[in-house]
Amino acid sequence: MSDPFGKPPVEEDVIPGTETYPEADPNDPYGSLGTYNEEGVRTSPKGSDQGTCIGKVIAAAPHEGPSGPCVKLTVCGTEGRFNGRDFDLYISFSQKAKFKLDETYAAIGLPKGPFVKSRAIGVFVTLKLKDEQYQGQWSAKCSGLLCHPKGAGFRGTSNLPA
Repeated sequence: MSDPFGKPPVEEDVIPGTETYPEADPNDPYGSLGTYNEEGVRTSPKGSDQGTCIGKVIAAAPHEGPSGPCVKLTVCGTEGRFNGRDFDLYISFSQKAKFKLDETYAAIGLPKGPFVKSRAIGVFVTLKLKDEQYQGQWSAKCSGLLCHPKGAGFRGTSNLPA
């Protein structure tokens, strides 16, 4: 059986600072209050200022955030109103942001461990969008990722049946 992710990752493909995957802390005061499905993806009610769209991970780069190493993901909308629009999402490897890290790894279909760019780039996902105001203008921003409707790690065509 072939590997759906292709050849094994090259060591230099690992983003620096992501070698240690944070373990869950049951006493963490920043832990989640929400509910999660079987895949570990957070579910929440949809409001008028929230929505989703299908997108493809097109870039992953190291970034330094206020809490340490991060990964900056760029996801391009591939269908509907947001087709062709790039959304940036910053994923921190800090203990406080472990819920977002878990959600992102589950959506992309990555095994827990170092963030390997070649395993993420080219994967289709569902973007969670939420309106945010910036300099007086409202705009849809990516607040997180969910699995593509055809499954985590999906690399096929983006078009879904109507």
